[in-house]
Formats: sequence, C-alpha cells, structure tokens
Amino acid sequence: MKSCALIQPIWSADVDPHVLKAHVRPHTGTETSSGHHAFDLRRFCARIVIGVAGEYVRINLGGSVLRLDVVAGTMIDGPVSLAFEIALKQPLGAQVKALRKFDVLFTTGETSIPPLHDQLAGQILALQAYDARLSGASLRMIAEKLLGQGDWPGDGEWRKSKARRLVATGNALVRAGPRAILIKG
Repeated sequence: MKSCALIQPIWSADVDPHVLKAHVRPHTGTETSSGHHAFDLRRFCARIVIGVAGEYVRINLGGSVLRLDVVAGTMIDGPVSLAFEIALKQPLGAQVKALRKFDVLFTTGETSIPPLHDQLAGQILALQAYDARLSGASLRMIAEKLLGQGDWPGDGEWRKSKARRLVATGNALVRAGPRAILIKG
C-alpha cells in the first residue's frame, strides 16, 4: 500500500493525454531571446499540488481547465518561462489541443473567472449532459459534444468516467431543484 503523499493526482500527464508536461525556469524580467514573455500563474485561479515528481498545476478557465505537469522547476514563485514536452506515446491531437488552449490563455492575458462562476459553468455542463442522456444520447455522444473530440473511452477511460460523472451531477441537480444552483453552498 502506498502513502497518499506518493500517489499522483488523476490529472497527471501519465494518465491524461490532455495534460502538458512543462519545464519551467525563472523569468529574467525581460523578453527572452526567442521572443516569449513571462507567464505568471498568480494571475489565474489555479491550484498546485506538489508531488515527488514535480508540481501538478490546474488552471480554471471558466467551463474548462488547463492542466500542467511541471517536471523541472517551479511555477510557485512568480513569472516563469515555459518549455513544453510532447510525448510520442500520447495522442498528438490531445496535446495540440491543450497547447492551443494554453496559447489562447497566454496571448490574450485573460484571467479566469471567479470560482463561483466556474462552479456554475460546471453545473450547466452537467445539466446539458443530463438532458442529452434523457434524449437518448450515449455516453460517447455526450463526451464528444461536451468534452470535444477524442479517443473513446480514452486512456484509463477518463472520457467515459467524466461523461458518467456529468450525467450523475446533472441528475442530482435536477432532483435538488433550482435552489441547488441559485444558493451558494
């Protein structure tokens, strides 16, 4: 049996192909020779879990998230320069999609919305999944519509599990009534 301190979070790049592996170094305060500017995680609604192999970073982006495995360096102390690692063993399309998501976040400078709005966006997604299931949509169809195109059921069946959780959450929200969404819990 392993200590929970030694277990990787479920959003690790070793489990989920949409997670980017990043090498991080402190930013010098000026534009780098390749023309890239600093990335400062403190500007975003994010969570960092520190593990044996590095940092696991989850950045909230409204109704979705961007996840990074920091395998070298740290994002905790402020502006950094990042280099991403593309894994040939993982689906390239999923990695490119995550890179594009990071590019939009980085180039627009748009900060994430407050956590309450993240929660509401998740609840809306869950209600959409529930409605789709009631209309006869399969879990695969729900995943493709709400989570985007990808391998089915995905490594570790993460897409199938996510679709199942969305439907279950939607069902719970419907049973609880409007109060579950309107009242901050």
